[in-house]
Amino acid sequence: MKRLQSRDFALLSAVSALALMTAGGAYAQDAAQPAADADTVVIVTGIRASNKRSVDIKKNANQIVDAISAQDIGKLPDATISDSLERIPGIQVVRSAGEAGQVNIRGLGQVATFLNGEDYIGANSITSVQPNYGDIPSQLMSGAEVYKSATANQLGAGITGTINLKTWTPFDLKKGFTLSAAAEDVNGDVTRKNDVSANALAAWRNSDYGFLFSISHSDTTAYNGYNGMNGNTGWSGKAGENWAFTQEDYNPAAGWNQSAVTGGLSTYGTPIYSGGALQGYDQNGNGSANDEYVAYEGWYAANQTVERQRDGFNLAYEAHLNDSYTLSASWFHTKQAEWDNSVGFVAENKWASWGWFQPTQMSLEDPGENLYTVQSGVYNAQRISGYTQVSRYDSKSDHYDLKLSYDHGGPFRYTARLVFNAAAQHDQNIYIDSTLANQRQWGAGLAYGPNALTTPAATNPNGYADLYPITVNNPGGGTAINIQGVSSALAGDVGNYAVDAISSEGNYDRSANELVGRLDGHYDGSGHLNFDFGARYSQRLISNQAYDNLSPLYADYASSGTQNLGQGCLVKWKSSDVILNQASACTVAAAGTSNFFTALQPTTLSSMPYISVSSFGGATGLPAMYAADPEALSNPEAFLESQYPGTVRWDQTGASYLVKIKQAAAYVQGNFEGVAFFPYKGNAGFQYVSTEVDTTQEIASPVGGQYGASNPLAGYALTKNRFNYFLPSLNVAFDLASDVKLRFAASRNMQMLDAANWGGGKSLTYAHDLYGAFTVQGGSESGNPNLKPWVSKNLDMSLEWYNAPQSMFSADLFWVNVERFVTSGYIQSDEADQTCLPTNAPCHRVVTLSTLVQGSGGQLSGLELATKQAFTYLPGI
Repeated sequence: MKRLQSRDFALLSAVSALALMTAGGAYAQDAAQPAADADTVVIVTGIRASNKRSVDIKKNANQIVDAISAQDIGKLPDATISDSLERIPGIQVVRSAGEAGQVNIRGLGQVATFLNGEDYIGANSITSVQPNYGDIPSQLMSGAEVYKSATANQLGAGITGTINLKTWTPFDLKKGFTLSAAAEDVNGDVTRKNDVSANALAAWRNSDYGFLFSISHSDTTAYNGYNGMNGNTGWSGKAGENWAFTQEDYNPAAGWNQSAVTGGLSTYGTPIYSGGALQGYDQNGNGSANDEYVAYEGWYAANQTVERQRDGFNLAYEAHLNDSYTLSASWFHTKQAEWDNSVGFVAENKWASWGWFQPTQMSLEDPGENLYTVQSGVYNAQRISGYTQVSRYDSKSDHYDLKLSYDHGGPFRYTARLVFNAAAQHDQNIYIDSTLANQRQWGAGLAYGPNALTTPAATNPNGYADLYPITVNNPGGGTAINIQGVSSALAGDVGNYAVDAISSEGNYDRSANELVGRLDGHYDGSGHLNFDFGARYSQRLISNQAYDNLSPLYADYASSGTQNLGQGCLVKWKSSDVILNQASACTVAAAGTSNFFTALQPTTLSSMPYISVSSFGGATGLPAMYAADPEALSNPEAFLESQYPGTVRWDQTGASYLVKIKQAAAYVQGNFEGVAFFPYKGNAGFQYVSTEVDTTQEIASPVGGQYGASNPLAGYALTKNRFNYFLPSLNVAFDLASDVKLRFAASRNMQMLDAANWGGGKSLTYAHDLYGAFTVQGGSESGNPNLKPWVSKNLDMSLEWYNAPQSMFSADLFWVNVERFVTSGYIQSDEADQTCLPTNAPCHRVVTLSTLVQGSGGQLSGLELATKQAFTYLPGI
């Protein structure tokens, strides 16, 4: 079965160089060395120092927080910052090819992301609020903090938490020069490729100002093989939990007969009659004719690799302008190119509904329904193919931060800040199906075209005929499948393969930019009370443009059909079973005949770049096969253009949208401390947040798209959504002892929705009425621009014991009452008719749309237990 995001077993050969220099001498001393005299200062570094910093952040905070800190410059010990965050209690991550990307806190993805205390837009989280830090090198970070309770001065906190990523700044370092560099090379024993990574930092500072530049680069290839259900191929038409059913289709004694399956269900077993009518056949001798067997719709076994080229840098400047003002400026940049390559074997019944398998080993799963699952069976495949798929993601993000701070030593200080975020991600996909079938199994064995005007040509003259039986053993429990019956003579000759389908679909261009301005003030009152207050304004624009690649087929065919006009027919699915005869679209046929051309002419696999495949994601029993070379498809759009000049992008109507968010917020927070049985400190305050969301959705035309294309765009719908929220918060920490703390936290939180929840488009259905008008009947809307954001009430109680300088135990009880969330449902909507006649005025009506609706009343609760222990009591080496 699937190797869940496994990385290669690797032979590590690493070389590192680290030089830390200052104008005055050494950067740090080893903590294990005794001081030479009373004036010597020992600075703890490395793992011990990072553990101490992380524990101290948690211990000294007024709210519930966990943290990680770098051992030294460039030494958060992970590929991405998501991998590092996984070490924190309550954090869950989603892995892809061995590296962490998406992040949850306490099971929810409604998590806010800050960079150095203010909004950050990652390239993998443009349209989603769930963080995905798969493109952010950990080596650029000095640490990260995960806030699990909210404060009033933390504007934009998440439902279950907020992650604050922290970069290095010049004033973090000692005076003088600081230089740091490291490099690593890993060779994978499966991919046979070198994974190279390197990072460096250069900084200089004095008492008044400083500069810093850090950079990171990595190029990795991870093995991610898969074998099992044909439904793990993501965006393509093979996605989903697809099953094939057959009823009374098996008789162990009689065996099976291929011809009996070709037309539908086989008729083996004892016939069961009722009232003289045949009810079915008893296949397993239990006297019943309603047994059912279930198996996968198809089988897929592939060698999958994920290559990531990841770059990033951080440029920072800090200066004490005078005794009162400090200026800081930074630019944080990430860039990543990722290729997900899959090449391997597919066997399927081409999504037909007939029972295509004969079980040889089964288990009774539901006696009441007589339902059996199949562990081993003979599968009568319509199509056996070499299959290649490439998905390419290009991502980049930029975060610019300018901050001016005033502090003259008096009771009042303030900070003015300006932040600009920009992020973009582009996704392109392509797949090529190279079948061993002669394609007559699904009526595509012959094709008309420019070289076959009156006599159709065979699409794959060397392919196998009828159905092809294979035996699949599926033990389950993580054990790889075994596939028997594929002839090595058939699969080992590239001349037996013909290209059956080429398509590039589900692509997108996403971008977002955000401008943030904020002013934060602080006033020290008398005694043990002080105040924070401030205001913030932001504008964010999110764009999602989804598209398929359509190619103009037969643009150079001189004797074209009446609607072609020499420009070619735009086609998404370049497939042998797509015939260009759609009455409402462009058509191509031989002049004077009804011999319509197919979208894909007979094409041998050997006519394009191909490779031999002998690794099938751990599956056994298969011979070497051939498939299209994924390296040749690394730029999907360029490959399509080389094969089909004039390939264009066709809008996926309804999946493209524009969301503009304006938000103004103000807060007041009081910070207090005192003694009431026990010493305590904490904060209490509130935020007032006013938000405007303007959503532009696409409306699909009732006219169907041609040859796989989406319906044309009929117009746009602009919706203005306004909401205001009052968000109070309270955090209190009691010192039950010098090393024991008890914390309480309560807050009301708000989190924006995923942009697609607002922007997903509308598709309406129409029908002619009695008078001939084309009236609206209903439809669907994948987004709902009138939805309100996520809102919750949160309660936390945490007990913490700091039993050593670098150690702690903690237990945290949490309860989250989600007042508002998003779920599926229906709405009533007033929609216009497509055509209007006086007899059916006023030419619009209220119809039911399936869409997203507001949900309420969700709850999340749990207990977090965590410990961090340093072995300080052990003797020295």
